[in-house]
Amino acid sequence: MRKSKIVIDTNVIVSALKSQNGFSFKLLSIIDDKRFNVFILVPLILEYEDVIKRSKSQIKLNFSEISDVLDYICLISEQRKILNLLQNKAV
Repeated sequence: MRKSKIVIDTNVIVSALKSQNGFSFKLLSIIDDKRFNVFILVPLILEYEDVIKRSKSQIKLNFSEISDVLDYICLISEQRKILNLLQNKAV
């Protein structure tokens, strides 16, 4: 069976941390499912952290719990690098 390749948008992460009632939380709950390959980029994790910090008043988790969630996402995900497509081309 082919695995679905997914990148989780920042809004999905923030929504999942705000409420356990929606699709975002359900998606986050199954990201370790063997049907998925989750991909992350360092800038994306930094964006997750930044947006979560700005949304903290709406999130009922403490910073340690949020850090655990982000660490888990990093643990189960495959890190990808951003390729600079213009690097070797004349401008």
